[in-house]
Amino acid sequence: MNEEAQSPDESAQSAHGTPQVQVRKPLGTLPAKAATEKDLEQVESEMNAFERSTLHWTKATLLILTVTCLFIGFQWIEMRSGSRDTHDLAVAAGKQADQMKDLADRMRDQADRTKTIADEAKVSADAAKLESENTVKLATAAGIQANATRLLAEQSRRSADSASQSVEDNRIAVYRDLRPYVQITKLDFSGDVFKGEMVKGRASIINSGRTPATNVNGCGDIALKPNGDPMTDEFPCPAPNNPRGRNTGENSRFALGSGASGFTVDSPGTSITPSNASVEVFKQMVSSGAFRIYFYGYIEYADISDTKTVHHTTFCGRYNAVTASLDVCEKHNRMD
Repeated sequence: MNEEAQSPDESAQSAHGTPQVQVRKPLGTLPAKAATEKDLEQVESEMNAFERSTLHWTKATLLILTVTCLFIGFQWIEMRSGSRDTHDLAVAAGKQADQMKDLADRMRDQADRTKTIADEAKVSADAAKLESENTVKLATAAGIQANATRLLAEQSRRSADSASQSVEDNRIAVYRDLRPYVQITKLDFSGDVFKGEMVKGRASIINSGRTPATNVNGCGDIALKPNGDPMTDEFPCPAPNNPRGRNTGENSRFALGSGASGFTVDSPGTSITPSNASVEVFKQMVSSGAFRIYFYGYIEYADISDTKTVHHTTFCGRYNAVTASLDVCEKHNRMD
């Protein structure tokens, strides 16, 4: 634009702040010579505030547009690069998805097999439970049967014991009914003690049992004992203080049939003469009981039913000075 070609009126309008109107040249005209930097500064100085603001905002917009284009470009490059990575990741993810699918299929198959095994195990468990219940029932029934059997066995044992006891009682009763019983029927005393005569005792015996008594043997003796030492069940025969009564010869043994009588057990002849007292004093001592004269003894025998058992019968008579006979002693009179 040629500032010298402006009219005075246009200059005056510019001075008053009104906008200049530039007329474009026709298209067929040649371009004017480029304005210099000084001319541009002059043009900018002649612009108003709105035009300058518009110019600044235009520059800023161009700058922002340039930065935006650069950002979009970089973003596009990054997206293109990322799209290749994403494609690779997608391919890898697809392969992994396929592998996961295969794994899921295998797990599903394994789950199906496990379910089948679990179902079979449940069936087995149910069968085992049923068998266990049946076993418990059988065990309970067996326990009941065992208790019944035990009770029956106890009852049978008691019955057997009772029968055995009955048999034993019957055997004992029969044995006692049939066994021999050798007993004393009479005790005799001969000789006058106070005249210094030989005195003897005689025990008459009889087998009152129903079977014979075998191996019969016995002993009879006369003993003089003070009142403080009476006759006992265990007093031996012959008497220890009667040396003449000891017999070291053969001891006779015989069988005594059922009901047989007439057999006796005699004591050897004994003379009782005190050496330090008169006859009258001795008689008074015997009469008062200070001394006692005993005729005593025993009989041993067996039987044909029980040869191992030895039966015993003991006898004892105390001399009575008044009646000159024998009274029954308190002891040494037993029979088994």
